[in-house]
Amino acid sequence: ESDGGLIQANRLYPVIYIIAYCLTCICLAADNADRIRNGKRIFHGLNGSLHVAAAGMVWYLSGLVDAISLLFAVRVVFDLSLNLFRGKGLFYTPLKPQSKVDQFENWLFRSKEVAVIFELSAFVILRFV
Repeated sequence: ESDGGLIQANRLYPVIYIIAYCLTCICLAADNADRIRNGKRIFHGLNGSLHVAAAGMVWYLSGLVDAISLLFAVRVVFDLSLNLFRGKGLFYTPLKPQSKVDQFENWLFRSKEVAVIFELSAFVILRFV
């Protein structure tokens, strides 16, 4: 008998994990946008810890490549969602971001558009190539 169905199902599980966590990131972005709107502090370390913990679980359940692809997806989904919830442009970037990851991304790519193209490309290559 062929186990092709089992192999296809095993490749589907990481996609389900990634989609589920991306939905969580949309909720987290909504909360962060509300905090910004109300002048409250954003806990970047807590956000990052959640992302790393989710990637760790995906690594354990389905492998390192899937965990890394989750982190690329999270960068795009969280940042773009946060911008939309804040009523900013899709590719809005603050002049002096508080997040260390945002600071590094700004230094490396010089524009949010380039960063998103890179991150989406990396996600697609890791997941589907």
